[in-house]
Amino acid sequence: MRKTVQPLLILLFLSVSSGVQATETQSHEEIRTAVTEFLMSKSRHLSTAPEIEVQSLDHRLRLAKCTSPLKISLLPGSRTMGRVSARVRCEGKPPWTIYSSAFVKVFKNVVVLNDALPRDTEISASDLVLKKMEVSSLRSGYLSDPQKAVGKRLKRALQGGTPLNHRLLVTPKMIKKGDNVIILAKGGQFSIRMAGKALSDGAKGDLIRVQNIKSGRTIQAKIIAEGIVQTPL
Repeated sequence: MRKTVQPLLILLFLSVSSGVQATETQSHEEIRTAVTEFLMSKSRHLSTAPEIEVQSLDHRLRLAKCTSPLKISLLPGSRTMGRVSARVRCEGKPPWTIYSSAFVKVFKNVVVLNDALPRDTEISASDLVLKKMEVSSLRSGYLSDPQKAVGKRLKRALQGGTPLNHRLLVTPKMIKKGDNVIILAKGGQFSIRMAGKALSDGAKGDLIRVQNIKSGRTIQAKIIAEGIVQTPL
């Protein structure tokens, strides 16, 4: 009896082994390629093509060959830049789902400081330089146009090479409360100039309260230049 059972067990083992070997497995490289192409499609709105690094899957992971195209989607809340998590689904038979991690690097020209500057420094064009940087790590944003920083002041001291963003800058007050100003009232082809006094601070483009010195009337006027505000006639 024992002599009969042993050959049967060997035959059964060989049969199962050949069945596993015959099952076609999903190539990890095909999965990485599918994820890369998906993330590239999500980056078409960018002005420069990103660098995409898809993390390798565990070499021990064996998945049945998918009989239908792989379905790729981003996890809820996942960004399209920086570290990205994607869901890879096979809806064929047998169905399976795995998760893939990738890093999407986007390089752009960013405005940075040439040298260290103290707090409250008014920035000039010579203080700035454009530098190509990976921007997904710049969570506070960045500037790509130096003119967006020229004429503004630093909120705090910064080191040379620091990427600038709007949170680090403040627009200097062009008019301060109590300043004597010229009120320019314009309507069509007509304009009138009147003497006024600023009742609040403001930067260029701000609406501030201004008192007409002659009439004593208080109006809202827009700062258009140093010491000059404008209001409709």
